[in-house]
Amino acid sequence: ILHFKRSAHLAVLEELGLSQEQTVYLENFGHLGQNDQLLSIKLGLEKGRIKDGSIVVLVGAGLGFVWAATTLKWGKAY
Repeated sequence: ILHFKRSAHLAVLEELGLSQEQTVYLENFGHLGQNDQLLSIKLGLEKGRIKDGSIVVLVGAGLGFVWAATTLKWGKAY
């Protein structure tokens, strides 16, 4: 999920039925625009939250009310 304040991040997780262990929050970095998702992948791999076979959803927002998302299955065999 793109970077936004923690309370909003937690609200989205609750709505989706996800735990904090299933996501990466960029508390030490702030908003990096389109690079939020790339950094989240890097940190997710480092923390062991993304493994072969993991379903990864990348969500981003543009100016105004424009949102985008993509879903991928992580790993060499996919």
